[in-house]
Formats: sequence, C-alpha cells, structure tokens
Amino acid sequence: MKYKHQPGKYQISLKALLKNNQGRYLILKSMPNSPHFVGYYDLPGGRIRFLYRNTTILMTI
Repeated sequence: MKYKHQPGKYQISLKALLKNNQGRYLILKSMPNSPHFVGYYDLPGGRIRFLYRNTTILMTI
C-alpha cells in the first residue's frame, strides 16, 4: 500500500522502549542490504491505523 501526503491529514505513530529483566533494551538496526537508512538504529514501532472504531493505542501496543 502506498501513502501520499495529504495536507490537513495526520498519521499517528508509536515507538516502544522495551527493557528486559537484565536491564537490556531492544534496539533495531536496519539491514545492510536495505535500500533505505543503511546503518541506522531505531526503536520498534509503527503507524497506528484506526481501521476499526474501537481500536485504541493500548490495543496497538
């Protein structure tokens, strides 16, 4: 699915900082053969798509 910029329309995205019992965090690194953002790090997350009326941010997590 391809998205186009639409003035006046907003998208909500969410990032999560996940820490395990040993105090280590989950950080994602882009694939070396990825066409975008080679060598970049990021937190897990993504866009929230409100396809259903009852979708909440907590359900998305």
